[in-house]
Amino acid sequence: MCNSRTAESSIKGYSFQFDATIKALLETPHPNLPIEIEGIEDFDIHSEDGIEAVQCKYYEGTDLTRSRFREIIEPMLVDFSKRAVPIKYHVYGFFKTVDDLYLVNPTSFRSEVLCYYRLEEYTDKKKKRVFYNLATDLNLSENKIADFTALVKFTMTSCYAEHKQVVKNMLAANLCCTPAEVDAHHYPNAQSIIFEIACLPDSDKRNITKEFLLAKLRNTSNTIYSFLHLRTVGEAEFCQKTKRRHFTHTNISPDARFFILDCACSCDISSIKCVLHLIKDKWSSHRKIKMPEKERYAPFVFLRNLDESKCVTIQRELFSEGVNFVDGYPFRNSEFTIHSLMTPQTKDNQISLRFIPDMARLNEALNNTKHRNIIYDFYHSRPLEQFRNVEINSIPITCMEMVTQII
Repeated sequence: MCNSRTAESSIKGYSFQFDATIKALLETPHPNLPIEIEGIEDFDIHSEDGIEAVQCKYYEGTDLTRSRFREIIEPMLVDFSKRAVPIKYHVYGFFKTVDDLYLVNPTSFRSEVLCYYRLEEYTDKKKKRVFYNLATDLNLSENKIADFTALVKFTMTSCYAEHKQVVKNMLAANLCCTPAEVDAHHYPNAQSIIFEIACLPDSDKRNITKEFLLAKLRNTSNTIYSFLHLRTVGEAEFCQKTKRRHFTHTNISPDARFFILDCACSCDISSIKCVLHLIKDKWSSHRKIKMPEKERYAPFVFLRNLDESKCVTIQRELFSEGVNFVDGYPFRNSEFTIHSLMTPQTKDNQISLRFIPDMARLNEALNNTKHRNIIYDFYHSRPLEQFRNVEINSIPITCMEMVTQII
């Protein structure tokens, strides 16, 4: 049976670690430099000065003795001994009390922290004290120990509740919102974002920036607001306000616009085609004969939750109607190529739509555009996940006719 106190301590420890990660993200002066979650330590801060590996510990009922500190920093010391280029280390936590850790005195650090005795069995039911020295085991000289202690930082934080409140206050300041909004939406969403990234098996994907975190939190808030606004004012007024907000431009810039249409709300081919004709007529420059090549634009379209057979039918009918489009497949039975999807629109080659077949190709397309990316996600039940460094506008719809009214 699980000990309830142990379970509570473990949950608090994970929550404290996520709070510390959020706090580190919000504190960084470099919004585009990443923090790696579950990297060398619990999280690693990347900056122009190098890497700082942070180990989080929350032990409100435990003293930070020299022996416990040795257990915490031993993996750091091992990592340090293997590195050609050193990094910084940071023990960040809360303890009942803290001993003198001797970080400012390398000689005392070696003798008082790295050297220790342990009782071990050597004959039947008899034990003896065995001397250990971590520095000797790792072949670290006095100079190396001094170098290590200069790279290690210890921070004793405030208690769990106070530390959490600091994080909430920082979220409110960064998002320019009220404490009530933080409690109801932003704080739980921030913890959820960190948890989801920490669980990713691929270390290359466990990176997050301050800019990405804030953008995702704002987008989640906007998504909730849009959904509630739709329910409150009704479809007609919601469509009018959304159109004024996003789709009343007179001078259209050559941004890469991605229209994501959730076809779960309507699988009617004629309704989907009507929306596609509107998108190409308004958001493609194929009819502008005198426009310079570098300023031309053709929108990307991703039909979510639609059977492949219906996608083929839609493309076949558009082609028979004279619509010039690309879908990344240059010939029959070919592999998808991003080069084909990105075929330039010209005065003679009047491409008006770019069809994206799936989410993987959507990511590939976003990474290969030459202009700013803007996503218009018309969703029925669940919006798309946030993309890094991309402006995403999540717009709830109940039917495909709403998209027609909006754009």
